[in-house]
Amino acid sequence: MEDEYGRYLDGISIELRLEEGLSFFILMLLFRYHRNHKTNHFNFRRRNDGDQEEKVKEKEEGEERVEEEEEEKEQEEE
Repeated sequence: MEDEYGRYLDGISIELRLEEGLSFFILMLLFRYHRNHKTNHFNFRRRNDGDQEEKVKEKEEGEERVEEEEEEKEQEEE
């Protein structure tokens, strides 16, 4: 049943349109959550891997400095 403007007046058709819109909205929210979660997880892992590499480099540089300082002390003592 339509009015003079071509709009449906049936309660059933209006309910169907609302259900379709609501289900589409929920699917979009789920998709965005999944996409953001996946992206954040990937960035978090990549950032942590980078931090680990930097820590290893700093540790190696620190060990080299300590060794150099010990060698200098030994040379000064001799």
